[in-house]
Amino acid sequence: MPEFSLTLEDVGERLDRYVTRQLPTHSRAYVQQLIDEQQILVEGRATKAGYRLRAGDRISVSLPPPKPSGILPQPIPLDILYEDIYLLVVNKAAGMVVHPSPGNASGTLVNALLDHCTHLSGIGGFERPGIVHRLDKDTSGVIVVAKDDATHRGLARLFADRLVKKQYLAVVQGNIRDAEGVIDTAVGRHPVHRQQMSTHTRVGRQAVTEFRVLERFGLYTMVELWPRTGRTHQIRVHMAAVGHPLLGDPTYGHSQRALPRSPLAHQLAWFHRQALHAWGLGLVHPATGEWLECRAPLPADLEQVLAILRREANAAEHDVKARITSGIVWEGNAMAEATVTQQRPILALVNDLFFTLKIGDTAKSVGLPIHFAGSAKEFLDSFRKVRPALVIADLTVNGVDIAALFEELAAEAHPVTVPILGYTTHADWKRTSPLHDGCTKVVTKDTLSRSLGGLMQQLMQQG
Repeated sequence: MPEFSLTLEDVGERLDRYVTRQLPTHSRAYVQQLIDEQQILVEGRATKAGYRLRAGDRISVSLPPPKPSGILPQPIPLDILYEDIYLLVVNKAAGMVVHPSPGNASGTLVNALLDHCTHLSGIGGFERPGIVHRLDKDTSGVIVVAKDDATHRGLARLFADRLVKKQYLAVVQGNIRDAEGVIDTAVGRHPVHRQQMSTHTRVGRQAVTEFRVLERFGLYTMVELWPRTGRTHQIRVHMAAVGHPLLGDPTYGHSQRALPRSPLAHQLAWFHRQALHAWGLGLVHPATGEWLECRAPLPADLEQVLAILRREANAAEHDVKARITSGIVWEGNAMAEATVTQQRPILALVNDLFFTLKIGDTAKSVGLPIHFAGSAKEFLDSFRKVRPALVIADLTVNGVDIAALFEELAAEAHPVTVPILGYTTHADWKRTSPLHDGCTKVVTKDTLSRSLGGLMQQLMQQG
């Protein structure tokens, strides 16, 4: 009979919520049923699901023996990464549901496991034998399964105590500014769409996700992620909240709107799932006490996505070099001497390949020379030389403070009297960031991509 002692953080929480968190393999509805059946007691007494926990409360749980599942074994091939008499670790394919549910009575991981194993733990309930944790249907990768109840309890405790090392790989939309970081934003049920999760919620729970950039492709970024908590849809919700939803995510993604009229987006239109893969899982084996770590190779569809992104990134890099020699001047990594024409040029502070090409093409279409800078120093040097007619600035470039740059120019008797068009990653960042101070107009990347020509003409007329 499992027993739990409270911490200070648990005081005031509902009994059903607390027990569900301690037994992550059980649904809240099942826990409420156990409370109603007096299988869950507080200080040895029956109570209600809504009971608010008090300091010192001891909670005991009596789990009834499992009922016959009625789930039929199915000879579905499994990619087994590790197996012993206590547990097995499987590389779940994208598109496979973990356990039977309404609309998915067969073809699940549980159906395949029942065909492979002579027995599985019953703690997960008759619909979820052996299941300790879950992956979304369209998320591929590592999942651990318990063969007996003792192992199941040990694994559940490791997950509840956050002692499991979980590593994910993902492809997200946009060029993430920071090379690494931590997203620490509570996640809860969406206030309107109750089947979704959100960071904009009235009752959220702490959620922490660490990330590190592995590869940049201009319009997309490949990242490694470590969720420190285990909230539903946590990675998908967190990446969407910071303006970089997962490629292909049908629930939290921006679909084609994030990359208007992008040929690359059309090349990836066949990819219809979130680009998320549970790459690695490490834990102390509950029976042997030894460290166990398994990794699942990327599935073929994600390998194909990365091949397309790498190919297009290389082609775009060659395209930039070709455009430099045909009149678009890049100052910085591709150092080219500017030929100052009688027309005052546009000066763009940008390090995103997509917008480099977008701004360059638009300037060329209206017959204006264009200078690019990829850092604060390059921007200041270029401004002093060319005296631009319009400044376009990515407000997320290495945290550059636009207002501070203009103050520096003014102190040098180079007062900035030209219009400044700033753009940011997403609307929330635009509203809260101080970096837009001094800009004539600030828009999101989506707006800039759709309306760049009109914005340029409007601001140059103002100047």
